[in-house]
Amino acid sequence: MDAEKEIQHPQKKLNVNTEIELTEYEQELTKSYVKKIDHRILPIVVVMYIASSLDRGNIGVALKNGLVTSLNLSPSEQANVTSLFTLCYIAFEAPANMLLKRLRPRVWFTFIVCAWSLCCMYLAIARSAIDFTIARCLLGVFEAG
Repeated sequence: MDAEKEIQHPQKKLNVNTEIELTEYEQELTKSYVKKIDHRILPIVVVMYIASSLDRGNIGVALKNGLVTSLNLSPSEQANVTSLFTLCYIAFEAPANMLLKRLRPRVWFTFIVCAWSLCCMYLAIARSAIDFTIARCLLGVFEAG
């Protein structure tokens, strides 16, 4: 009976200090780090997010404005391009975040922005449905970061 209570309420056995008291110096240091993050990293992340949103939205505009005819895309190929982008984005979200933890943010963000840019250039020179689909899949992989 006691074992069942321990399984149901394991936190009763733990001696956890839920209140963390920081010294005045540690509080000031924490504030300075948060301010540094807000002023240096946050603007870069916001610009990357806006570019990502524009990129996701532009595929619909491009398909409507002649991309379908220039690449001879069938309706199923149009759906595949959009679906595969989303699938790659979802599949590589977790691995990209694990890599971010291992690498410095400066290195990781530089890499994904450069790779993302190369994928956009590859989209511009795509001459077939397969090229376009590959480029969109790669774009989903790099946007996941």
